Amino acid sequence: AEKIAAMSPSEMVKNVVHVSDWNKRLLVFAGRYKTMAEIPDILPFETVDKGRNKARIKVANYMMVLTVIGCIAMVISGKKAAEKGESVTQLNLDWHREYNEKAKKEAEAQAKK
Repeated sequence: AEKIAAMSPSEMVKNVVHVSDWNKRLLVFAGRYKTMAEIPDILPFETVDKGRNKARIKVANYMMVLTVIGCIAMVISGKKAAEKGESVTQLNLDWHREYNEKAKKEAEAQAKK
């Protein structure tokens, strides 16, 4: 608010943003403000931009953590499948065997007609 008061009218037109609900949510998520009620309707562009950047970084960090957790889960799942004897190669061979048998039966049925 102090920055806005110190600006000249021409600077205000360039550097002031009417804050939308989405930007208010981002500013709260970024920790810039405690609640949406505290956020004024007009803020300097830098404040909104810094809030967006902080929120973007937070989301990226959460996504990295979730990716690592997902990778660990896949490794554990793969090891359990390997203990059971399941593998992608074996599944592929089984599928082809079934497909070829079905095709052979259909060809024989066509030949009998």
